[in-house]
Amino acid sequence: MRNTTLVLRNLPRMTTLPLLRRLVEARVGPVVEVYLPLSTQSLCVGHAYVEFHSREALETAASLLRGLAIRGNRIFVHELPEPLDRIDIIRDV
Repeated sequence: MRNTTLVLRNLPRMTTLPLLRRLVEARVGPVVEVYLPLSTQSLCVGHAYVEFHSREALETAASLLRGLAIRGNRIFVHELPEPLDRIDIIRDV
């Protein structure tokens, strides 16, 4: 199974799940899932996982999201080297 998940890093602490989902889907279309880890204060910890429907959608998204800024923070886009199990994402590897 090929990886279809990107990691977005350097997200502002005030980033919310609805904001991030709207922002990504407005640029690249529908996504399967967005996971935004939160701190104990319910603030973004600085990164998120975005799962796409296909490898092609992931590659398009990576090119469209690179260099994007959210509230002044330049977002870094990384492809996971291999697919993660859902439990790995929950543990926030």
